[in-house]
Amino acid sequence: MTSKESGSAAAGWVSAIATAAAAAIALFAWLWPDPSADGPPRTPVAGAAVTTPAAGATPAAGATDDGTTPPATPSPRASASLEPLPPIPQPVTTCSSIVFAGPRTSCPFALNVEAGWREAGGGTVRFKAHSPVTNLAYDMRCTDGKVVVCTAQTTAVVYIRN
Repeated sequence: MTSKESGSAAAGWVSAIATAAAAAIALFAWLWPDPSADGPPRTPVAGAAVTTPAAGATPAAGATDDGTTPPATPSPRASASLEPLPPIPQPVTTCSSIVFAGPRTSCPFALNVEAGWREAGGGTVRFKAHSPVTNLAYDMRCTDGKVVVCTAQTTAVVYIRN
């Protein structure tokens, strides 16, 4: 073997060792728990290759600082939720992010009213809703708006953000 061939072989070994060392360091850094991160430490997937970006490489378009891709752009419906929410008359009990029970109205009944309103097609509608608390069915009338107001002939009132 000539000195030129042995130098080439040595360079190949040095390159292989350097690549293996970089991969080991990257794997160690990836597995090391980040005290500022939420959740359990990450674990490698069996058979997954660990790669490191090439020197001077730039992250893919849309990638975050940690190399992951951010969640998809919110749908127009989700974007609409960024508008100020219409006020709900007080006092109420919050039953879900969009359903509120007025005084003397239970959340199980309010949630049944919301389901009945949707089943009736939404908007301004009339339907019967069952109360799991009283075990009675009540005639409901809902009036459409940014906040749907559903009332019974009793004092029951349910507000639904539309």
